[in-house]
Amino acid sequence: MALPIIFSKSVTTVSLDGMVLYKKCIEHWPSNHAKALYTVLILVAQFVIPSIVLTVTHLRIKSYLNRSVRKHDARSSPLTSERLKKELKRNNRATVVLSFISIAFACSWLPWNAFNLMADFDLLSGLTPEYFYMAFVVCHLVAMSSSVTNPILYGWFNSNVRREIRRIRIVVTQNVFGPSKALKK
Repeated sequence: MALPIIFSKSVTTVSLDGMVLYKKCIEHWPSNHAKALYTVLILVAQFVIPSIVLTVTHLRIKSYLNRSVRKHDARSSPLTSERLKKELKRNNRATVVLSFISIAFACSWLPWNAFNLMADFDLLSGLTPEYFYMAFVVCHLVAMSSSVTNPILYGWFNSNVRREIRRIRIVVTQNVFGPSKALKK
């Protein structure tokens, strides 16, 4: 997807009173149509397709989990009904985690993609450079936050991870405040 950029970039020298301050890359597209097409293709490749794949995959996993519970339910006896309740609860938890991951992905990447789309279609031309770059930075930071959301979501919903975090917190608290403080928290 980056190949078209090779052909649409040029290096420009920025100087003041004949002294070179810096050089910067600038996009020079052969036409506005080419730039718009590239922007839309990037949006589809980076946001639309991954969002669809995540949603479809998570729906298929949910469907599979529901089918497996129904198969067990058809053969259940009073002895296994408690086990089925636990499995249903576990499956619901997995579905919630997958849903949150899809939502987190969309919420993280939507501002960045919307900003790029609006910028490339000159819908942000009314912004001062300060506001434009501030919006750019905020949208970029929100998009990059997606790299930490999956581990946090998986950790938050995983009882083993939560148990280990509690254990570590107790050990750290005991080492910092002493044994009596750790037990009170």
